[in-house]
Amino acid sequence: MTSDELIAVLVQEMKQLDVDLIEDDYTNAVTSAQRETWALPITDGFKLHWVQERAKRHLLFMLATGRAKDFKVKQYSLSERFRNLRDLCKDMDAAFKAIRDEFPDAFPTLSDSDINDYELFGSYINSGFQYDGSGKDTTYEISNSPVVTPAPESYNE
Repeated sequence: MTSDELIAVLVQEMKQLDVDLIEDDYTNAVTSAQRETWALPITDGFKLHWVQERAKRHLLFMLATGRAKDFKVKQYSLSERFRNLRDLCKDMDAAFKAIRDEFPDAFPTLSDSDINDYELFGSYINSGFQYDGSGKDTTYEISNSPVVTPAPESYNE
């Protein structure tokens, strides 16, 4: 199933809530779901189910945040709909956490990616000012190069 096919299915499943959602909302929900699970296109039923569930969860969260401003109007409380959407999101998150705990190998992890652990948090590059042991300024010598921390070579030891 491709992203466009999944969006068509989501539009059908969201039924009457659809009037509050625009096309970009569906695209954003599918993109967010792919970040949490797998990239589309997908043919595996298990993976497809969870990408679809996470996309629905993101759509419900969008609806809930849209309703957040409608808590109370005069003496009438409109928070029940917001509370229901929020509870649905919590239930869907709990189900997703449970399935991830039950089948940890089925979901992608950082170790499945091509990202090294030292590349996650950025690097610190010093200013390049350098002094030798006696305090002499060696900043402009050819041998001076900035110190990059953490050094990628140190992780290969």
